[in-house]
Amino acid sequence: MTGPQPPTVTRGKTMQVTPTGPDRYRFTARLTDSSEHGNYPGGSITIHDFGLEGEAEGPDLTLIALDVRAYSHPYAECPFVIPATRRLIGRPLMSGWRKAVIGQGAGPAGCTHVNTLLMGLAELSTMVYFLKINPSVPYARETLADGRWTEAALQVSPGLAGVCHGLRADGRAVTAAREQIAGKAGRPRLTAFERTRPTPFGSHSRLSGSAAQRLRGAAAVIIVFRKGRPLRRAGRHRVPEGAPRDPNGPR
Repeated sequence: MTGPQPPTVTRGKTMQVTPTGPDRYRFTARLTDSSEHGNYPGGSITIHDFGLEGEAEGPDLTLIALDVRAYSHPYAECPFVIPATRRLIGRPLMSGWRKAVIGQGAGPAGCTHVNTLLMGLAELSTMVYFLKINPSVPYARETLADGRWTEAALQVSPGLAGVCHGLRADGRAVTAAREQIAGKAGRPRLTAFERTRPTPFGSHSRLSGSAAQRLRGAAAVIIVFRKGRPLRRAGRHRVPEGAPRDPNGPR
C-alpha cells in the first residue's frame, strides 16, 4: 500500500525563433511554474506563468520590439514591473544583455521570473546560428562527423571556435572543419601528427582561406634576433626611417 505522493514543483521554459527577413527574427518565450500534490484545492496549480514576444535584427540581434505578458501570478502588483521592460528596446542581445536586464529591474524594481525570462533571450544567438547554417548544410550525423556542419558554423561566426568543450580549437569538430577548408582550397588533408600538434595560437598548423588570413594577421609582427638581441621588427610593421637596420636581416 502506497502513501500520499510528495508535493512537486515543475518549471517549464520554452523559446521559439522564426526568421522574418534578412538578419531579422521574431521570437516568443514562456516561463511556467506549476505544482502538484500540495496543500491547495485540487490536484495541481499554476504558480507563475509569464510570456513574451518580440523581434530582433542585425548581426548583434538588436531588440526592436518587446511585449511581456503576465498570465498567472501570486500578487496583484506583479505585472506593475512590465512597462519598465520596454526600456530594453534598442539593446543588443549579443553583448551586455544580462547586465542590461538586471539594470532595469533589480530587486523591488523588477520581478525575478520576468528577469529570468528576459535573460534567457541571450540564448537566442545559438538558435539563430542554427537557422543560418541549416539552409546550406543538413544537420545530420554525417555532416557533424566530417566537419561540414562546423565549417559552416565557423563561416557564420568565427568566434565559435573555443567557445565550449565540443568546439575547442584542438577538438575533433574544429579539426574536421579545418580539413574541409583545406580540401576546398586544394591543400593536403591534415596528417595524424598535425591533428594533434597545437600551434602558438591554440590551433593547428595547416590552415587555408579566411582562417589562415586571420592567423597571419595575428602573427604579422616578427622579432628578428642576432646574438640574442632583438634588432628590428619585420612583417607588416615597417621599421621607421633612420632606424638602424640589420644588413643580414629581412628587408
